[in-house]
Formats: sequence, structure tokens, C-alpha cells
Amino acid sequence: MPLESRLPGGGAARDTRLPSGVAPIGSVLVRLFATALDAVGESSLRIEIAEGETVASLLDRLAAAYPGLAALRRSLLVAINYEYVDANAPLSGGEEIALIPPVQGGRDGARD
Repeated sequence: MPLESRLPGGGAARDTRLPSGVAPIGSVLVRLFATALDAVGESSLRIEIAEGETVASLLDRLAAAYPGLAALRRSLLVAINYEYVDANAPLSGGEEIALIPPVQGGRDGARD
């Protein structure tokens, strides 16, 4: 069974496979939080990656598979193994990637 889907425990997997004829070099674990989790419906995904893949190319595939995630893409923070990175960061396999949407909260006004 290919690793292009989800981890056990939730809804239907979407197609995030590599293009036909592209050999995977490994996989990454993508963790989703807040509205990114809502957009995907899973808290984590295991995704195969190809040689030369970057955070940007991975986000392209995820946005194509999960349109709700596409709407968040420009505002997502991305961390690889607990370190924030930009979209040009390379992937080599084995990484844990966190997709962190902007958060808001608290309240206006003075503290009690």
C-alpha cells in the first residue's frame, strides 16, 4: 500500500501521490493544526517525496489534494523537525513537518 495517504483513524485519503514515473526517495510525516487540520480532516499525513522536493512542492501537492488547505497556504508557517523554515527548504525524507496556520484569540481590553 503506498504511503500517499493518511495515518489510521479518520476520513477518506486524498491522492497526494507523486506523478507517474517519479520514484520516491522516502516519506515525511506532515502534522496539521487548527484550521489546517479542519481543512484536511486529519491530524497527520504520511507523504512520499521525490528527489529535489522542497516545502513549496509538497505544499503544492497538498493544496491540490485538499482545496481548503490551498486557501490557507499563503499564511501557513512551516516547521521541519521543530525548526521554522521557508518554502525553499529541501526535503530528504524522514522529516516531521508541521503546518501551522495563523491563530487568533484572546480578548480586547484590559486584563482583569
